[in-house]
Amino acid sequence: MANPVWPAELPQHFLVQGLRQTLGDPVVRSQPEIGPPRTRPRSTQAFSTWSGTIRTNKDQSAVFLAFWRDTLLFGSLPFDWVEPGTATPRTFLFMAPPARTPDQRGVRFDWQITLREVPA
Repeated sequence: MANPVWPAELPQHFLVQGLRQTLGDPVVRSQPEIGPPRTRPRSTQAFSTWSGTIRTNKDQSAVFLAFWRDTLLFGSLPFDWVEPGTATPRTFLFMAPPARTPDQRGVRFDWQITLREVPA
């Protein structure tokens, strides 16, 4: 079964301001009782975490909430979108519930979201 796809009605990019990529860490580290720390690769793949903001209007906000709550079952299912900056197709998973901040007039909403790339 194919993953759900990020809705076309929503912004297709994060806002540049505040966008953050945390590179995946495929290394296992351990500290023996004696001697220097040990490291070894855990895997040959490292998946990044992306955090940032998308800005929506009221209608888009409803679409986003329905996508997260109903389609992705409160963000528990993976979905397909494009990697910020490269537009490379990727599969993502929400790492935490999104947070919504309205503007002063309640017309636009900034959604802070954190996504992790997952193996396709």
